[in-house]
Amino acid sequence: MISSRTVNIVESAWLEGLLFLMLHRGLFKEFILMTVEAMRDADPILIYLSQPDPDGGMRRLFDRRGLWWGLSLAGHNDSSVFARNRRVSVVDGLLKYWREHSALCEAIVNESGMPTLTVDPRDGEWRERRAAIARFLNLAASAEPPTLY
Repeated sequence: MISSRTVNIVESAWLEGLLFLMLHRGLFKEFILMTVEAMRDADPILIYLSQPDPDGGMRRLFDRRGLWWGLSLAGHNDSSVFARNRRVSVVDGLLKYWREHSALCEAIVNESGMPTLTVDPRDGEWRERRAAIARFLNLAASAEPPTLY
């Protein structure tokens, strides 16, 4: 049993970074679930920023960041084992990646057994989402987002 008054926060890189590598290299979710078991004694909880509509999410990113950004991302995806194994490319390949990514994230979150708050980007504004996260963590909600360096 790990005991401490310190709250350690493992940000999204725990899931996103590993999952990105797994999908692009054809690996499986079992590795991430093994990391959950390794953390089990620390009583982890998960704040999951879900993307239940990968196609819509990508469309919004393309609109905000521009076609050049989207095509650059699609080109990066085209060179992956993921795209080659599925014989997909350009925007269709990118969308296929994010659909599989979303489905795999959902499965991992559901199988992790960790107490989880799922934050859906379609629900409210970030002020409400931050307040929900603070309640989930039993923290006082901040009116302003933290400054990131």
